Amino acid sequence: VFSLNLNSQPFVYIDAGFSGVMQSAGSWIDYNNDTYPDVFITGEKYSGNKQILVSNLYTNLKDGTFKELNNYLPEVYRSSVDWGDYDKDGDSDLLLCGETYNDIIITNIYRNNGKGVLSLLNTQLTPVRDGSVDWGDYDKDGDLDILLTGESYNRNLVAKIYRNDGKNIFSPINPGLEPVYLSSAKWGDYNNDGNLDILLTGQTYNETAITKVYKNTGNNNFTALPLMLENLRMSDVGWCDFNNDGKLDFIICGENFNNQIFTTVYKNIGNDKFIKVKTEIQGVRSGNIDLGDYDCDGDIDILISGESYEEAITKVYRNDGKFVFTDIFAGLPGVYMGAAYWGDYDKDCDKDILILGLNICDDYIAKLYRNDGEIIKKKAPKKEIEMGIWTTSTYHIPERGPFYYFMYSSCYCNPYKKGDDFYAFVSNIHYTKTPYDLHNIFNNLIRKNLSVWPKIDQGHRVSIGYKTKAAAAQARANVIREYESEEFHIRYVEW
Repeated sequence: VFSLNLNSQPFVYIDAGFSGVMQSAGSWIDYNNDTYPDVFITGEKYSGNKQILVSNLYTNLKDGTFKELNNYLPEVYRSSVDWGDYDKDGDSDLLLCGETYNDIIITNIYRNNGKGVLSLLNTQLTPVRDGSVDWGDYDKDGDLDILLTGESYNRNLVAKIYRNDGKNIFSPINPGLEPVYLSSAKWGDYNNDGNLDILLTGQTYNETAITKVYKNTGNNNFTALPLMLENLRMSDVGWCDFNNDGKLDFIICGENFNNQIFTTVYKNIGNDKFIKVKTEIQGVRSGNIDLGDYDCDGDIDILISGESYEEAITKVYRNDGKFVFTDIFAGLPGVYMGAAYWGDYDKDCDKDILILGLNICDDYIAKLYRNDGEIIKKKAPKKEIEMGIWTTSTYHIPERGPFYYFMYSSCYCNPYKKGDDFYAFVSNIHYTKTPYDLHNIFNNLIRKNLSVWPKIDQGHRVSIGYKTKAAAAQARANVIREYESEEFHIRYVEW
């Protein structure tokens, strides 16, 4: 006679037929006003050495299935999307930025005609990639304006606001924001004065990372608060009243300029001040944060995905009050160069999950997980630990390490003057506590034979730690096998 103690997983995979992608962004959106959230997905994948980009809109058929539409939107990756009713006609319009085929960069608005047809608006928004877009009424005139960050042509960096002047006219203003890419920026009224403020992260012209809160002082003026924050790139941000005290707190994730990875929560204590709160939320980069009440208990929980020190993750942290966030071990596939989003597709109150990106087996995924969990009675909260706004703390790689690491990257390039083709570069395995030291070694060795390497999108670089050398060797073999199956030329970078 024996017994098993199994933890039930609240999220169940549903085969919705979505197209898997990386360097992706997406959203839940009821584009056709039938009260059921639909799905929009952007990103890239490769098949037979061919790059395939997607911008797919899937209609929710209300029976647990989805149907892909012919939407005629440009296929993009390295993108950001947001939906909002900019023309106040009762339906959601699309704001979309990213890179299309042939290195064309866009930032476009697509007007929804009320029947689900999206038509390109003739605007002059600065085209960007590796950035973010966000609708918000910053000037309190009743219509939605645009917050835009990212990289434009000729490596010009952007952090702009476009004011909605009505009649499909958007006028640029000069808010004095620091230009960034590999970035995220969101509107939020942290001081409850009715003016939308800005939380911004990203990499600047001088290759440093920043995190700033800009206070909206009215008349198109924004002032950076003198805060001591973790400066991050390859990042995401989110405003949220985590403790239900009526003031917006915020959460940020990404890596700093020393390649350290963070996810950090800041509590709003009023008077334009925020303090860092110690949590157990795992640090990630090249991922995203989404905030929503997944268990219908009245407070906001955290869905986070991205590359951590050990591996790619997708985790749900339940809000147990007083800034205590508990990993529920949801059993979701980890992804990087992707995202995870809350959305109640079956309208049963609790939040379901859409996951996009590359998993730990380097498969392109776009998966739907239905929330079948019950509302869980909250545990007694732990004591909140706060660190002063004028102090800093040093984060180190957890003592669980060292780990076994290897590096790999790919490009469509011309390393040997024999014409452009697909190449993959794979390193040997190293046992170390400092995986990001490997990046410089890896890149320096490639530069000896590939002078244009610094100009290539190095976001494909990946280093994920494994507890055993055998596990790392198996993962490395899988990477090589997958590249070879797509007819990449393999080049070994060993030291």
